[in-house]
Amino acid sequence: MGTIVKLLFSLCALVAWVSESEAMDPTWTRARLGDGTGIPVGSLDTGFNLSKSERLVRGNLSGSIREFPYLVGIFKKQPGADFFICTGSIVHERVVLTAAHCLSPLVRDAAYVVCYGTDDLSDPTRRKCTQVVGRKVHEDFAGKDTAGPFDVALLKTKDPMRSKRTGIVKVDFSRRSSRGKRTGLLVGFGLNPKGWDGSLRYVKAKHKPMSQCAAFRDAKYFQCARPRGLKGFGGTCSGDSGSPLIEGPKKNPKKHRVVGVLSWAFIGELDFDCSELPSGYTRLSTPSHKKFLFRSMREFGAKFKTV
Repeated sequence: MGTIVKLLFSLCALVAWVSESEAMDPTWTRARLGDGTGIPVGSLDTGFNLSKSERLVRGNLSGSIREFPYLVGIFKKQPGADFFICTGSIVHERVVLTAAHCLSPLVRDAAYVVCYGTDDLSDPTRRKCTQVVGRKVHEDFAGKDTAGPFDVALLKTKDPMRSKRTGIVKVDFSRRSSRGKRTGLLVGFGLNPKGWDGSLRYVKAKHKPMSQCAAFRDAKYFQCARPRGLKGFGGTCSGDSGSPLIEGPKKNPKKHRVVGVLSWAFIGELDFDCSELPSGYTRLSTPSHKKFLFRSMREFGAKFKTV
């Protein structure tokens, strides 16, 4: 009798898991939300020329950078125009965690600038910026693979990123943190409904078993997450690449922890630079990612704050 009860319990659990999983639409494909080229913003020194020609996805405006004090914007300075590239996280006062696909091997380190301490990157009176002096990109990352694994990188800045509005986020490398049905947060400085305005936005996220996320090659390297609670009007977009998948209570950033880095998103037939579908985050607990990150931090002379 006990065996029958156990079998029935297991069957019920399986049915519940399947019902929470989502079917894979055959029209969906995986794609990077940007290729490191960036969003033209005019001059980083004199002000931004905000483009309003992109298709965008809405999120909630952050009330203050103090909600996410570790979030930064990554820019590329070029003659004639500057470009917003990606979002990143401060994991040491001189180190930023981001995605490898945000960086071009053809662009020198000094051309990249990290801006921090604000939830509005367009306001030069509120942001602080520092030049990049070094980078570490996972040695197995292949830039030509548009949705491949090992999409993680670290940037070292010239100056410490310090201000009353800046903090360092903890990194959670334990496997248990990035599995199951935990509620989290998707955050970033990417595009929004009126164009790129430099504002920090967030959406609540659900990362739970999703069948489409297990159906592709190299699935073990990623953690899938999707927006929840916005009824189809929220998601990741161009410029959000490199942003963290956060676990922890929104109102207490000291308890926030990074478990993933935004790498790609599922794209529907009518999607281009944005996606309301699930997104793939480089899973930091994967042994190859963890080994690379710890080795790179040692070479930078720095240490993570870990859980």
